[in-house]
Amino acid sequence: MSIAENLNLHRKCNLKLTKNYFVDYNKKNFEYKKNNLRNLLFLSPPITRAKLNGHKGFLNTEVTQKEILLDIISICKKLEIKLFLRPHPSENRSNILDEYGQLLSNTVISNCEKTIFEDMKTKSLVIGIASSVLVYASLLGLMSISYEKKDLNNIFGWDEFGVYKYFGIKKIDSYNALFRKINNLVKNINV
Repeated sequence: MSIAENLNLHRKCNLKLTKNYFVDYNKKNFEYKKNNLRNLLFLSPPITRAKLNGHKGFLNTEVTQKEILLDIISICKKLEIKLFLRPHPSENRSNILDEYGQLLSNTVISNCEKTIFEDMKTKSLVIGIASSVLVYASLLGLMSISYEKKDLNNIFGWDEFGVYKYFGIKKIDSYNALFRKINNLVKNINV
């Protein structure tokens, strides 16, 4: 059973998470370097598409996908971190470029032909919004942050299930807090 399937099962059954249900991925295949925070993988949150498709968790959210993306771009620019963007499975590279092309001039966008694990390889930090990929990243030893700004806070109920604490995923709810966290990581790691 995959991690995502287990999370869904635990979400449905309201059970406490235990590590012995999860696959232990081979960490040796990753080139994660704790002494170099110079690249960040951002998992595109499909907020716009979710709203258009009537996903009830997103219908009344005021935070936009563009706002989240602008926050990440701004932080990466200020801290001189290379930004890699991975479109959500419901999106593709051309959708992202059509909608946000001018904003992404210094961003590497995944062509999605790679697996998510290939996109995580050599990244120092993974940021998303309550994405199961954050669980994978955490299990692989990568720093993982769930950026749940304003009304995105706990959008999928991960607080109740203890996902953040259990997997060591840092939950952050504001631009300033995210900037401080990444800035501190840069200062502490790049010595």
